Amino acid sequence: MNKIVNYVNNLFFGLPKTEENARLKDQLLDSMQSKYQEYLNQGLAEDVAFGKVAAEFGQMEELMPDYVPAETAAGQPAKEPSPRLQAYMNEFQAYQKKFSLMIGLGIFFCALGIFGTSFFADIAHNPELASFFFFIPVCIGVALFIVSGVKYSNLKQMILSLSRQENYQAYFDYFKDSTRLLHEKRQSYTEVGGFSAMHSERSSGDDMIGRIAISIMLLALIAFLILGFLFNLWHPGWLVFPVGGIFCAILFILFNK
Repeated sequence: MNKIVNYVNNLFFGLPKTEENARLKDQLLDSMQSKYQEYLNQGLAEDVAFGKVAAEFGQMEELMPDYVPAETAAGQPAKEPSPRLQAYMNEFQAYQKKFSLMIGLGIFFCALGIFGTSFFADIAHNPELASFFFFIPVCIGVALFIVSGVKYSNLKQMILSLSRQENYQAYFDYFKDSTRLLHEKRQSYTEVGGFSAMHSERSSGDDMIGRIAISIMLLALIAFLILGFLFNLWHPGWLVFPVGGIFCAILFILFNK
């Protein structure tokens, strides 16, 4: 619970010591601690639970629209990050290589599942092994995606949150520049509250494409299971996955001209 207490204390650090702010602080602390404990009871790790709570309850700008950090109001942005913020940034930068490796391994295991299914169904004529060599690698690949993505997102969230509290501009620019290198042709930038905030011109469209692509692959998985268990067509049933991938590629091409 100390993480929650420290987080809330940092949120209210620059605010006037009024009864209203004290009441809001107590309410927020109780709500966040309750939600944090709920996530822990669900079996989530402490860091994962904390990241979900921090993202769910948002920042002071969302809780109190009139909130302006004391440093920002005075026009004096921080010149150096706090030791805590720097520690998170160092951890994030060290994790980036591991993150890329885990994503690559996740893709490898998913591909291994598809090719393993093809081999045992078509060449070895063993549908039981074909099913086994599909589910195990794919489950490992999906787990790698989830674990790496959650930690990456939580670290970034904490860095941006602390940077906002400390009015430290450099790390906002770091993430802005990193995103611009990846999406230079697809994003525009607007100045909001003294910070450079990114506005994606096509974020809603990209989200829709992502949801449709996920739906296509889930339908492919359902079709594969039905063909295998009900009709013993593990082969050529595995072909639904490359077909689903082709449909996803067509979808991306059509909506990303």
